[in-house]
Amino acid sequence: MVTIIPAGGGAAISFDEVGDPAGFPVVFHNGTPCSRLLPDWWDSLAKARGLRIVCFDRPGYGNWPAQLGRTVLDVVAATARAADMLGIDRFVSWGASGGVPFAIGCAAVLGERVPAVVVVGGGAPNDGSPDWLPEWARDASPEDIERGFRPALAGDRLAVAEAVQQSAAELRGFDVPGWLEAWSDVFSPADKRALDAETAGFLLGNIQEALRPGIEGWVDDQIAWAQPWGVELAAVRQPAAIWHGEEDRMKTPADARLLAAQIPHAELFMVEGQGHPSLIYRHVEPTMDWISEHVASA
Repeated sequence: MVTIIPAGGGAAISFDEVGDPAGFPVVFHNGTPCSRLLPDWWDSLAKARGLRIVCFDRPGYGNWPAQLGRTVLDVVAATARAADMLGIDRFVSWGASGGVPFAIGCAAVLGERVPAVVVVGGGAPNDGSPDWLPEWARDASPEDIERGFRPALAGDRLAVAEAVQQSAAELRGFDVPGWLEAWSDVFSPADKRALDAETAGFLLGNIQEALRPGIEGWVDDQIAWAQPWGVELAAVRQPAAIWHGEEDRMKTPADARLLAAQIPHAELFMVEGQGHPSLIYRHVEPTMDWISEHVASA
């Protein structure tokens, strides 16, 4: 179900929702570049665990107008406003891939409003050093780093836009077979097994919906997670779970270990036989179980 909620100034906020409408709210922060859309097959899984999972577009994606230059803290504030409009007081914050900084930001900033935080397929934040690189970029070629990462680190919107423009155009034009073939080197064997017609169709459609209005959301995501996030990871005192696939080719296991080391009391779950989208979208029962257990004890 997708609903449009009128917001101030004539804007609109879109969200998708699965699970039990009366269940404990979970706000899902989708990856980059993804929209509000949630998998249909999560509905029964969430209902069985008494969870109501809600996902909002981030500014610049889908139906939420762009907020150029938005930061992690801006998305936290936008998430809190959107939750207020739905009458959601407390919620678990669940982030995947490029949505991880925003999920952690909600936990760090909103305090008791977020009783637990879960992240999947993410990485550690910029440590503020001028030569910082995320673990996943350390094996990249110098050309790829200079073109695809350094502009985001510098906050150069024009250069980041130039770097993602061609990819965005290709993604808008792909059908599922063409996309899977073009991205064959990106996906691990576990991902390829998981990306059946239903899963791949959902994920590509999600990306295409995110990019429908333009690339602004993608550009702002790239810059937001490349620069220091503006939140203290030590402020995350809630129960925290970090899930990562051992076969992840988009974020390395070392990324997850670095992130876990910076969050007090974080539980790290390294999952054998799982990659990036395979863990995020298909291997979700253990994550939902963890959420429901900590909601019960909150």
